[in-house]
Amino acid sequence: MATERKVQIKNADMDPVLQQEIVEVAKQAMDKHSTEREVANFIKKEMDKRDSPYWHVTVGRNFGCYVTHETKYFLYFNIDQLMVLCFKAG
Repeated sequence: MATERKVQIKNADMDPVLQQEIVEVAKQAMDKHSTEREVANFIKKEMDKRDSPYWHVTVGRNFGCYVTHETKYFLYFNIDQLMVLCFKAG
């Protein structure tokens, strides 16, 4: 059974429906996997299947980044204590 997770969108250039889809995929990833790498891998592969490649995903507690992304395909949020950066480029 899935646990209730606290989600906060930090920055987004994305349709709200797609944002919610990514958040739900992230919740599934966290329920199934224990490491940040596995969570990121799950989200990336799932979004590549659902919305065509090329998704890039970074998951962690502390990281900095600066990326170029396709218009309307950028989401940065936290889920519980993890930060998730998810964007499409390529």
